[in-house]
Amino acid sequence: MKNGLPYIRRWMWLLLLIVIITVTAAFTFVYNEISNTLDVQLLEVQASHRVDQKTDIEISGIKLRIFSLLTGGLLTILLLSILWLRFTLHQINRPIQKLQRSVSHLAQGKLNETVDINSTDEFGQIGAGINELAANLQELLLYIWKQTGQCMAIVEQINATSGKNQSETQVKHFNAQIKQLSESIENLREMAKAYVFFDVRLEGEKALAINHPGRKEPPGAPLIEDETSP
Repeated sequence: MKNGLPYIRRWMWLLLLIVIITVTAAFTFVYNEISNTLDVQLLEVQASHRVDQKTDIEISGIKLRIFSLLTGGLLTILLLSILWLRFTLHQINRPIQKLQRSVSHLAQGKLNETVDINSTDEFGQIGAGINELAANLQELLLYIWKQTGQCMAIVEQINATSGKNQSETQVKHFNAQIKQLSESIENLREMAKAYVFFDVRLEGEKALAINHPGRKEPPGAPLIEDETSP
């Protein structure tokens, strides 16, 4: 996903918009209340005939200072809110990108790539679940590989001893069934070979252990035969 998290971004920006509206409304309300209070005091002074030009200027100066302080506070809150939003999105975006990448690799059959999130929060729990899923899939596929290898050996033995005391039609029917069964087993084995495993490579009729678990060796690298060979 090019821009990260449109769903979370949308709600985070909506939250920022709510904060801006709330702070702006509070700013307007507070300034109007203070301004009205000062105007009332000015009218009271004027009614007592004790007002002069100096007093009017002082009250105007107080209003200007209050407006400047409130405006500065509003801009500070907006700046801090934007910085907080960017920091929060970055902190959320980083682990989710790792999860997205791992799920994408898992969907492509790369079971050897784990989620690298070392935390105990929700992201860490999801990452641990994905890693466990990949391990379980690998175990299942290796079991299928081993069992299908044994089945192929049994089918070959049956095929070698077949045909005795059977008619030609029975032999043809039996051979067709054996062929269909062999093709099904081979399809299962090819499906298992299409995946990239954590510490095992399926090559030919054998399951070979990779010298460095967790990393697939380049072509031509020496391999060690594993006990999972069929």
